Amino acid sequence: MTLLSRGIAAICGAVCIFTCVAVLTIGAVPVHAQSLPTPSTEPVSLAPADIQKTVDIEGSDEDFNVPPVNDPLEPLNRVTLEFNQQLDDWLIRPAAKGYDTAVPPPVRLIIGNVFGNVGDLWSATNNLLQGKPRDAGSDALRFAINTTFGLVGVADIASDFGLPKHKEDFGQTLGRWGLPEGPYVVVPLFGPSSLRDVVGTFAGDLQANPFRALPDPGARNAITATRLVDARARLLSGDRLFDEISIDRYLFIRDAYLQRRESQIWDGDPPPRSRKAPRR
Repeated sequence: MTLLSRGIAAICGAVCIFTCVAVLTIGAVPVHAQSLPTPSTEPVSLAPADIQKTVDIEGSDEDFNVPPVNDPLEPLNRVTLEFNQQLDDWLIRPAAKGYDTAVPPPVRLIIGNVFGNVGDLWSATNNLLQGKPRDAGSDALRFAINTTFGLVGVADIASDFGLPKHKEDFGQTLGRWGLPEGPYVVVPLFGPSSLRDVVGTFAGDLQANPFRALPDPGARNAITATRLVDARARLLSGDRLFDEISIDRYLFIRDAYLQRRESQIWDGDPPPRSRKAPRR
């Protein structure tokens, strides 16, 4: 595992250097962008269609009689959102564009597959903790197949075998256990979250990251930076949506995040008491 981690770290280090050269070449022009994505989960799609899917418009009046969203930190959250957007404008988004330009699509696919393969093992653990042994077994089998026959995840052979990917994190596990989401929070660099998801990210997801075991801090930093830039590059196609938003962007991101997380916790089928109208 140490040799594997060092190999991945070397690749990530080369990608980081290549990306920096590309950024200096194409120039980093600040533009208005969205807040940064959350790291412990799949890149968030904020398209209106995704939001509509998480709302049961056929629900009864009782379903829609819900209290306002729990957002007592809104003034601070708005400041943090603006900070994240400025950081994204000046650093993360230009780096993601450089990465997207400099790194060929096949290489980006391989990098995403390797990170995704590592994530499958943690997804299997969370599925087991959530009482979903079938999904846990499927994810564990995915990890075994892709690690062996797929060359440590370079190729996603398991998908060709009909084994779907289940992306689960510890925040979803806590929600499945019934822990309330708590107040909405915008975390510096990490973006939109809730108190429950903050606990899940820092006490679970980050602690379970196998690359933390690398003894070389440079290697760990290179892997973390590559993972962040790769995730941000996957969201570049959605930037235009945010540029065209004329409503309050803070409310849009907040409602989309909370509704999507609720849908993720219950695998797209929340119980009747959790089917709520859009919260304002």
